[in-house]
Amino acid sequence: MRMPRSLYTYAAGSYMQLGVMETRNATDTVNVDTSTGRITQDQESTVVYGSINHPLTPKLMATAVGAFSQYSDPIITASLTTNPLNFTVWD
Repeated sequence: MRMPRSLYTYAAGSYMQLGVMETRNATDTVNVDTSTGRITQDQESTVVYGSINHPLTPKLMATAVGAFSQYSDPIITASLTTNPLNFTVWD
């Protein structure tokens, strides 16, 4: 598993993060490549992600997170994109 990432602080308490993760993982489907007769046992996954964390007030932090994921096995390739926005409040 490789996980290079970069962190950049652009103001007091505010930062951006970018990263890439690549891994092999088990799959819950069984596919047979009819040309070679090979059975799919695992797949490769790549995720590119980023986040921005910015305090709106001394007690309220806004966080935006985005990720793009692509995985493939010998038969199937798929992609997924996520981008939630979160707010954290401190007492």
